[in-house]
Amino acid sequence: MGKTKLFFLLAVLTLILVFSVAVVCGQCGQQVSDEDKIDVERTEPGNNGEPLPFEPEQPDQPEGGDQAPTVNLTVVMGPNLSEADNVCFYRVQAETTGLPEPKIEWSKDDSKGAWGKDTAQVNLTEGQSYTLTCTVTNTEGTAQASITLEWGCD
Repeated sequence: MGKTKLFFLLAVLTLILVFSVAVVCGQCGQQVSDEDKIDVERTEPGNNGEPLPFEPEQPDQPEGGDQAPTVNLTVVMGPNLSEADNVCFYRVQAETTGLPEPKIEWSKDDSKGAWGKDTAQVNLTEGQSYTLTCTVTNTEGTAQASITLEWGCD
């Protein structure tokens, strides 16, 4: 088959494909008749069976939109002993709130982010302690929380 015939065949197949997709997509946008619609009414107990106007659920957001950050720290693992290097380690997770989502910064993270942006690991040698601080910031402000971790492995 010559190049011209091959090109012509590919052009025709492409047009067929384009029109087929257009027909299928055209059916997606069809209007639904009133007969095909289902009437749904929402009622609540104690409302004498009176229908309530439908209101889609909205995620909880403060009225003003943006929200200053908060942070709480929780030890999610530890103290655990790593016998290979005689290190006692803790993993601490930050539970944050705020809109827009706050940026999380740790004073120390020996895992270098391996457990995600909201979890830090602190390695301690025998007799050592460390006060881990987490700072969260967004356009509405800054919040901090700290937790003191001490060697607790035997």
